[in-house]
Amino acid sequence: HHLFQDFLQAKLQEENPLIIRQVMLELAGYYREKQEWEKAHFIYENINEQAALISLVEESGTYFIRSGRIATLGNWLERLPASLVQQRPKIQSLAGAVLYTRGEVQAGIEALNLAEKALRLEQDIKPLAIPLVRRAAAYREMGDYARSLADAEEAIDLTRQHAGSVSRDVLAAAQRVKGLSLFRLGQTAEALEW
Repeated sequence: HHLFQDFLQAKLQEENPLIIRQVMLELAGYYREKQEWEKAHFIYENINEQAALISLVEESGTYFIRSGRIATLGNWLERLPASLVQQRPKIQSLAGAVLYTRGEVQAGIEALNLAEKALRLEQDIKPLAIPLVRRAAAYREMGDYARSLADAEEAIDLTRQHAGSVSRDVLAAAQRVKGLSLFRLGQTAEALEW
C-alpha cells in the first residue's frame, strides 16, 4: 500500500539519511547506464549532487541536441550555477548550441568562443572539434560563410588527426556544415563532395 510505503520511506530517511542518499546515487547510476537521462537528472537534482549533475549534462547533452530536445537541455543548463557553466568548456559548448538553435545566434557564438578558447588554453585538442562544428553551424545561420568554412575545415582536420578518439558523427557534422556553406556560396559542384 502507498501509505505504508511512504511511512517506511519517511522513517528510513529520518533514521538513516545516508542510506537513502546512497540508494538514490546507485539508482541514478543505473538510470545513467540505461541512458534514461531524465530519471538520473531528477535524482541528482533532488539530492543536490552538483558534480554528478554536471557530468550527466556533459555526457547526455549531445544526445539531446541530436534528438531535437533543445528545450530540455536548455532547461537543465539554466538550472546549473552560472559559475560552473563558465568553468566547463563542454557545458559552454552545449549552452552555445542551445542558444543559437533558439535563435540567439550571436549569444551562442559567444558561448562557443569561450568553449573553444578554454579548450585551446587547456591544450585539450581532441574535444575541440565539437564546439568548432557547432560554431560553424551558427556562423552559417548568420550568413558568415567564410568563418563557417574555416571552423568546419579545422574540425575536419582535427577529427582526421584524432580518428580513434573523436566520433565519426563529429566528422560527418563538420562535412555537412562545410557542404552547406559551400552551397550557400554558390559553389555547388564543390559542395556535392561534402
